[in-house]
Amino acid sequence: MKKLVIVLFALVVPLGASAQIGKMLGDAAKGVDQAAGAMGEAAGQAAAAGETVDAAGSAAAQAKQGVGLSDVLVQQLGVTQPQATGGAGALFALAKTQMPASDFAQVSAGVPNMDSLLAAAPALGGAEGGMAGAAMGALGGGKLGAAAQLASSFSSLGMGSGMASQFIPIVVQYLQGSAGPEAASLLQAALQ
Repeated sequence: MKKLVIVLFALVVPLGASAQIGKMLGDAAKGVDQAAGAMGEAAGQAAAAGETVDAAGSAAAQAKQGVGLSDVLVQQLGVTQPQATGGAGALFALAKTQMPASDFAQVSAGVPNMDSLLAAAPALGGAEGGMAGAAMGALGGGKLGAAAQLASSFSSLGMGSGMASQFIPIVVQYLQGSAGPEAASLLQAALQ
């Protein structure tokens, strides 16, 4: 009889412990689910705020991997290839007018196919943008004139004027990866 009690006791104690371990594992699984849900929510909020949650990495990292600038713009902004090429070209064309030739040469060295980007750029300004740019330049507002010129160029590519402000950080970040921080700073200053 004593052997039967000991055997039953040996069977009952591990079953109780198994139930306790099962409860602890269930609680741990709930915690993991809650953490995953919070991370998913944070990623959703970041995406809603316009921040790129991208496993492929930043434009600078993609530049170091040899990915072309227009491909990065297509991927990150969802624009067409002609819009990406023309928009980047418009930014570089404007920068070329705003900086010394030696500075632009440093920027240009970091961008493969710069000549084709510049060739794809619509004329800066157009009739209205050119006049507005000239008028603003005469009044000391050359940077506002530059914004008007970009707006006109982006509009002719079928994009809203606000797209220029989305292109600039990506192009600058790409240049930082391909040519370094000094070239990126030169471009950033020319486009502000």
